Amino acid sequence: MDFEEIYKRGNARMYQWEIEILYETAASIKAKSIVEIGAWDGCSTMALGSVAKENNGRLYSIDPKLTVDMLKNLDEMELRDYVVNIAGASPWIDMKQMPNSYDYIFIDGDHRTRWVLSDYHFWMRFLRKHGMIAFHDVHFPSVQKALEIIRETDSKGLKEVSYTEKRKRGILVWQT
Repeated sequence: MDFEEIYKRGNARMYQWEIEILYETAASIKAKSIVEIGAWDGCSTMALGSVAKENNGRLYSIDPKLTVDMLKNLDEMELRDYVVNIAGASPWIDMKQMPNSYDYIFIDGDHRTRWVLSDYHFWMRFLRKHGMIAFHDVHFPSVQKALEIIRETDSKGLKEVSYTEKRKRGILVWQT
């Protein structure tokens, strides 16, 4: 996997090490059914879409606006058959087009505390046992606050797999 290429193609919207963590944690459980909240230029989409492709699975990518760059990147990286782009805002999408469970969930949508919590509570019910949930921009104060609330109320049954302490933006991955 060429993480530097994804970093460049995605207009550096995520750090290269963040892309690596996403890819490696999803690949470690051979994720076939993945959902991402927030795609923007597609750094996470390319990384998670690659995992879906390797496992003959699907990535359901939810974002209110699909960018031309992201769609071009998916075509050029031959990921289009493995990524289902859903133009909409989580959690107000048509769930008929979605599977009933996921191996991996990535939350990087609206970073305000209540919306991070909303995405977490809505999507966690679809996460399979031993699946993983990841959060981006964990060092933003509003995301930190949401994660503190989750740790206080839901930490039982969540095992920390990866956390980027003292780095800009950051990733947190939990496994159920």
